[in-house]
Amino acid sequence: MSTSRAVKVVGYVPSAPGCAGRTGVVAGAGELLAGLFGAAVRPACGAVGMNILPLDAPVEIGVVLEVSGGGGR
Repeated sequence: MSTSRAVKVVGYVPSAPGCAGRTGVVAGAGELLAGLFGAAVRPACGAVGMNILPLDAPVEIGVVLEVSGGGGR
């Protein structure tokens, strides 16, 4: 099996109410994945502002990848 593309990126970013910069953090992750898998298909991106993340993490990124090949389940 191999990963053929990034389909979706969702980021959870700790930020103050009204902060507009959290989308830039997630867009950067999307650009990184587009560079790895080819810029022709950019992943859909979404950002969610949080008061605090577990373990005081600076950001949490969730990625949905498309996997192909392998012939298994």
